[in-house]
Amino acid sequence: VLAGRVATGKMTQGMQCFVAPLGLITQIKSIQTQHKQIQQALPGDLVGFNCAFPKSSNLCQGFVCGDLADPPKEAIDFTAKLFILNRPK
Repeated sequence: VLAGRVATGKMTQGMQCFVAPLGLITQIKSIQTQHKQIQQALPGDLVGFNCAFPKSSNLCQGFVCGDLADPPKEAIDFTAKLFILNRPK
């Protein structure tokens, strides 16, 4: 069972999804939240979901799962603004 937060869109049972950056395509078998099985998850929901992955897949923290119709893509450019709140002397 994989766990994460739905950031955008929705996740439904039986949905075909794409896992980036591995490029795996799989189907979501079940979705659960708070140990209760649900049919659909919406943005902001913390969920656990079960997928059919090959045993050889090396899933790591930070990978992204998205709808196969509009798969997640790599960012070409990323700009961040950092604020240092506490700097030790």
